[in-house]
Amino acid sequence: MVEKRYSSWCCGTVDSGCFRYYTASDQVLAVPGMVLFGNAGEAFAYENLWPDGNDRSVIAFNSAVMAEVGEALGLDDLAFRVSGVPPSPKFAALYGAVRQLTGCERTLEDALFDLVAATLSIGRRPREWKRCGRQIARVLGVVKHLENSYAAPFCLEDLATIANLSRFHFIRVFRQVTGVSPHQFIIGRRLRAAAERLRTTADPITRVALETGFNDVSNFNRTFRRAFGMSPRRWRAGG
Repeated sequence: MVEKRYSSWCCGTVDSGCFRYYTASDQVLAVPGMVLFGNAGEAFAYENLWPDGNDRSVIAFNSAVMAEVGEALGLDDLAFRVSGVPPSPKFAALYGAVRQLTGCERTLEDALFDLVAATLSIGRRPREWKRCGRQIARVLGVVKHLENSYAAPFCLEDLATIANLSRFHFIRVFRQVTGVSPHQFIIGRRLRAAAERLRTTADPITRVALETGFNDVSNFNRTFRRAFGMSPRRWRAGG
């Protein structure tokens, strides 16, 4: 039996192994594919049932993000209501979100806020939320800003400030208005700009990538190929 204590709120996937997971209020038989939760300051323990131990991918949520999302959701407390969820299709997206964030070199803020909201909502009755015309107008102002300044570095907090919304509310309204997250929107805009320049100029591919906001050329090539089904060079040649 291994006993520990969480220093912050945590969410993690069980990638391999099988173990009993104990918290103050629950006991879970953890198997591969599950998602487990832990509250800040909470004591927990686990007991491996397979000789090879276990592997987990864990992401920690800081108090500022938890407080912001909790306030937006109208929660009186920030405690997770469950200690774990099963490896079922219902929670496949949650599992994928944790794996995506733990595998990123740089935290995607919009994905992080979505994940915190999803984890805090488990076991709670959803709160009715309505967007208003003023919020939509503010977000459309940000959309226009990004259309014109797509190559500039952007920060979620800066964009939310332009819209005069909290980061969590900004992400929610932005997705309602555009159908995608702010990060996905700006990547799409940069790809469209790059595709246009590749067809209409003779600028080197590296220059096109850097001047449309991609700081890493290899990442640009991968992202472009994933979006257009071919390399930038082949796109320039007409497919």
